[in-house]
Amino acid sequence: MGTPCPGMSGTALAPATATTHTRKLVTLRRVTGKSTYKGVPFVHLDGWTVHCQHMSLEVGDPVVYFEIDSFLPATDGRYWDFMANPSRPPAYLHGERGYRVSSVRIGRKVSQGRIFRLEQFPEIRRVLQDLTSRYGEAEAWRQIEQVSFDEQLHIGKWVPEMDYTSEASIGKPPAFILQPAWERCQNIKDLFSIRRDTVFQITEKLDGLSILTDLPAECASTHTIPSVGRVGVCSREADFLDNGENLFWNIAKQLDIPMKIQKLRGNVAIQGELVGSTLAGNSMGFADGEHTFIVFAIFDIDEQRYMTVKDTERICRELGMEHAPVIGHVKLGDFARNVTDLIEKAEGMGMKGRTREGLVFKSMDGQRQFKVISNAWLLETGK
Repeated sequence: MGTPCPGMSGTALAPATATTHTRKLVTLRRVTGKSTYKGVPFVHLDGWTVHCQHMSLEVGDPVVYFEIDSFLPATDGRYWDFMANPSRPPAYLHGERGYRVSSVRIGRKVSQGRIFRLEQFPEIRRVLQDLTSRYGEAEAWRQIEQVSFDEQLHIGKWVPEMDYTSEASIGKPPAFILQPAWERCQNIKDLFSIRRDTVFQITEKLDGLSILTDLPAECASTHTIPSVGRVGVCSREADFLDNGENLFWNIAKQLDIPMKIQKLRGNVAIQGELVGSTLAGNSMGFADGEHTFIVFAIFDIDEQRYMTVKDTERICRELGMEHAPVIGHVKLGDFARNVTDLIEKAEGMGMKGRTREGLVFKSMDGQRQFKVISNAWLLETGK
């Protein structure tokens, strides 16, 4: 899965007008189905399959759902049983001890996420009751299913320790660049209701750190290139200072990406994945000391929209930038029958001959994207 990738871009000052997807780690959902595997009970929450432990649940019952990568703080007593289980080692986020929700294999089944009864979270129940009294049950549920309770419950997104010098960060990334955050297929209820003639590009999902370039003019960390102007490198979390020690900047300059930007008209953010032997546990299998940057999208800052798939592929060819491996261009219904079929087809070998993380689907206009993570990869890497 990988944290945000760095990106490269030319100069620009523009307000953020595009709508970005923000991952919801904690949501209130209803059980949409039930199943068992060798006597072990599971519930289905839209596209997610979750072991329901010792809970007796029926279709329609409300549950509080924590997605994988949710970091549950040890200070909250509601999660004590996770912390007390010696088979579940504690995790740490910013020095705080807690529990990281991850994928679990139960026989041949994969359970993703954790569920709790609504009664255990009075702060969420109060929100539902208030919405119901004002709008009625149907509208209340429509609204609350869009709410993320991460901040209210003090739930963070677990990320591994980064492989770059933290002192190289000088602040948050520019607000006018839309952050890449493709939704998982399990969360898209209308996925197979998309127009049947919609063609998607399928690429390999890479396991690394996200990167993009462009910084607002007032940033002290900007890097000025004659005839181009200001260029910057940032992750999803931070702008980076070109101080000679930052891995993001060093790879960007090694691949001459800041200079290649001058060949593009307008202001763009080149978005991609920084991958290599010291990143993300090297699940892709790079040689010692090997790092590179692989492009998966180009964002037009002036237009506040992603470039088309064909334009992105063409620009990478013309500028000599590596593009994420393209597996094909297909109509979704011709590729898979349903979400389960999609997940099965996400499994396979990646560009380096190891189990790949999964697949990324982008409509040919570049505006609709989603990802499919391989269960085999999740279990193999423990992510």
